[in-house]
Amino acid sequence: MALTKCKECGKPISKKASACPSCGAKQGVGACGCMAALLGIPLVFVVALVVISANAGRSGSVGSKDVLVENSSWDGSVFHVKQYLKKNLKDPDSYEGIEWSPVQKLSDGTFSVRHKYRAKNSFGGFVVENQVFVYDAQGNVLSAKDW
Repeated sequence: MALTKCKECGKPISKKASACPSCGAKQGVGACGCMAALLGIPLVFVVALVVISANAGRSGSVGSKDVLVENSSWDGSVFHVKQYLKKNLKDPDSYEGIEWSPVQKLSDGTFSVRHKYRAKNSFGGFVVENQVFVYDAQGNVLSAKDW
């Protein structure tokens, strides 16, 4: 057990004591408490930033029903089209994106994007598909047609 001196009376007390047993003076935060506070505050900001940025890629503004209907700046993909493919392919784990066109807004308020991808068919062989996906502002895929 490590000892230190009381800040008020100078008598030896435990470093873990929050108050002096002799005079009752509060001892404040020790070195471990300061270090935890110094590391904890930035950690909270980092976690908040990660949560905010993760949600930004999936939806527009907070409380908005519209989703982000543009290509990802990371790989050019469109999140909701990838999700649609993974739900509707014969072997979702075999999906490999090859090429994405820029998202285009259509005159009726929907959006379209062309996507070339590779996936396994019913026989287990890989095929390359090139399709145009039309989806609404909420990210629901309305149609998928061969290009």
